[in-house]
Amino acid sequence: MNLYVIIDLFCTFQNIFFHCRHDSDVCALCWSPNSQYLATVSNDESLLVYNVKAGCRLWVIRNYRHFPNGIVWDPRGKYLVTMSTDRKLDIIDAAKGSKLKCIWSVHMKPGIFCGEHLQAEVC
Repeated sequence: MNLYVIIDLFCTFQNIFFHCRHDSDVCALCWSPNSQYLATVSNDESLLVYNVKAGCRLWVIRNYRHFPNGIVWDPRGKYLVTMSTDRKLDIIDAAKGSKLKCIWSVHMKPGIFCGEHLQAEVC
């Protein structure tokens, strides 16, 4: 399945049109913090990043993950984090499209979170 995207950036009424080259449904997409790039993951097991302003694909990773279901940019736009139904997170270098780390478990002490900090141990 192909996705055609028409975007009006910043309400300037300048439409940008490009062809999203996935062979199956797009499961998730996410804009970069500077709104210049769009990352998409699909059931065809691929991760694609587009330069939206130029209307072209920046890079692609094929045979990426089975059933990816989430993607997010870090606030500085340097990394992408993806998740999939195999319960793994991948950290990707957003500029190069290379996998930096795969995380499949996190060990934490039981506790109560309030904002960003662990407040107390749970009894």
